[in-house]
Amino acid sequence: MDDELDELIVAVRADTQAFAADMRTMRGTFDTTLVDGFEQAGRVLERGLLAAIRKGSLGSVSYTHLRA
Repeated sequence: MDDELDELIVAVRADTQAFAADMRTMRGTFDTTLVDGFEQAGRVLERGLLAAIRKGSLGSVSYTHLRA
C-alpha cells in the first residue's frame, strides 16, 4: 500500500510540475501577444492623432481657424 501511495505522490508532483511549466509557457505567450497588440494599437492611435493634428481637425469639428 505504501508503494502505491508513494507512486501516486510522485505522479501528482510530476503532473503539478508539468502543469506549472505549461502555465509559464502560456503566460509568456499571452504576455508577448498582449504587449505586441498594445504596441500596435498605440502606433495606430498615434498615427491617427498626428494626422488629425496635421489636418487641423478632430472628428467632425474643424480647428483650422486656430492654426497660425
